[in-house]
Amino acid sequence: MIEKETRVTNEYGIHARPSALICTEASKYKTKAYLTIPSRSDERFRCDSIMELMTLEAGLGTKLVVHVEGDDEEARIMCDNLVKLISSDFETQVAEFNKMQNLQKR
Repeated sequence: MIEKETRVTNEYGIHARPSALICTEASKYKTKAYLTIPSRSDERFRCDSIMELMTLEAGLGTKLVVHVEGDDEEARIMCDNLVKLISSDFETQVAEFNKMQNLQKR
């Protein structure tokens, strides 16, 4: 298992749209990934479940650990991409997500 720490940098934390973005990224891979909050290490939140991610209650500055099953190249790439996404402020990704949603409504 691969594990890496990161912090939430979005001022609103991980809410609906960031959860959707994390879920979309995690769904690109065959392996499973989870998030934990070190102070609540007995709880795991699946990265491929929007509902679980929304119950994470991870606000600005929350330290998270990304856990990815496996130790192959795909698992390392998945872990790196999830860490990069969570440590970004989601601004660019949310703007792209909103744009896609607007295009689908037409």
